[in-house]
Amino acid sequence: MLRAKGEMLFCQGDTTFAIFAVRSGRVRMVRQLADGAAVPLHVAQDGDTFSEASLFSPVYHCDAVADTDTEIEVHPKDALSRALSESPQAAQAFMAHLARQVIGLRSRLEIRNIRSAQERVIQYLQLEADGETRAITFARPLKDVAGDIGLTHEAF
Repeated sequence: MLRAKGEMLFCQGDTTFAIFAVRSGRVRMVRQLADGAAVPLHVAQDGDTFSEASLFSPVYHCDAVADTDTEIEVHPKDALSRALSESPQAAQAFMAHLARQVIGLRSRLEIRNIRSAQERVIQYLQLEADGETRAITFARPLKDVAGDIGLTHEAF
């Protein structure tokens, strides 16, 4: 499935039908609040899956919009659920994938709870740095990264 930059994949409240994987590009997941504000939840990039909760939910809990021209794999909910039921190895691999996501989300929560903007940025950079080279590659705009850690792009 191809989506152009700015094109919606699904909207908050839509009936779930699949989970997705980004082949190339970027998808931003955003929750719309009652006051009209949009809260960024996740950015899926090359190789990332998203909307995994849809396996256990009747509706999508957020909007998903292509941040760039994006190619997406669609994994129908019923077929994936059946495959996970029939293959303990696939189910275990999927659970490991979800566990890694939980670890990442906990790290993001930790960063967002640091009061000092400078310390927040330092902690983010330490978590993102390559284990061997300590190099950091930003695959998306710094403005988006700043939003992920709860800062304005000016503070980042």
